[in-house]
Amino acid sequence: MRRALVPITLSLCLLLAAPCRAGRADETNLDLQCLAAAYPGAFTASRGPDGVTLTLPGGVRLPYDDGRQKSADEALQSPSVKDMMEQVYPLGTDGREPGPNFDPGRRRVTAFFTALYGTSKADVMANAVSVDFAGKRVFFSNLHGAATALRAVGQEIATLIGARPDLKKYVFPVSTIAWRPIAGVERLSMHALGIAVDLNPRLGPYWGWSKPGAPSPAKSYPMEIVEIFERHGFIWGGKWREFDLMHFEYRPELLCKSRLARGEPASAAQ
Repeated sequence: MRRALVPITLSLCLLLAAPCRAGRADETNLDLQCLAAAYPGAFTASRGPDGVTLTLPGGVRLPYDDGRQKSADEALQSPSVKDMMEQVYPLGTDGREPGPNFDPGRRRVTAFFTALYGTSKADVMANAVSVDFAGKRVFFSNLHGAATALRAVGQEIATLIGARPDLKKYVFPVSTIAWRPIAGVERLSMHALGIAVDLNPRLGPYWGWSKPGAPSPAKSYPMEIVEIFERHGFIWGGKWREFDLMHFEYRPELLCKSRLARGEPASAAQ
């Protein structure tokens, strides 16, 4: 693991003209390196007296760390980029139930993603393309590799279903773009930006439909499907405490951090 992190730390120290220190500075460098790898050329990072600032399309400027101490709910409702990257998404499966407030990927800096994918329904749809997903046509964002990743997932899902017809029921119907907030809150859904996929909701339960405190049913979900999505940069809502088993979301920055934390190449393609 140490060998994998050294070049990342050095490259970000050079980028930000920052001193290389252990601990939090290393994690900051790792976060920024994964963001840069996931969205190449989409932002610049600069260090000033108040810390690191990201500058995105449209002149959007975001602090990496807003310096606020937050409860779990506050980190979910108004995260900084640091908060968004903090929880390391668990690749594969270890059979454990997610701990309290463990929802890697649910902390989303909306301004970061709208700067990347569009600030309105019209913007998002202008950048959407039709993708063949295992024989079904769906619309998905064509920005930052999202459509390419979903197309690759669809090809592998089609092969999987061909070998395991019993898994088809978990996949269809499938839905993608829908300009709407997240259910029950005002924050914009990643479906609105064209980077999220919902598979068959009948076999992909959502925590809000279950009794309070009910354990996640994730162990009964086919991991073959999950592993295909993860291989191409998607996280799965089945790994959240507040589970959403139908939900897959294009978040290559989180998969990059997960792999590097395990001493693996940043991308499954490497």
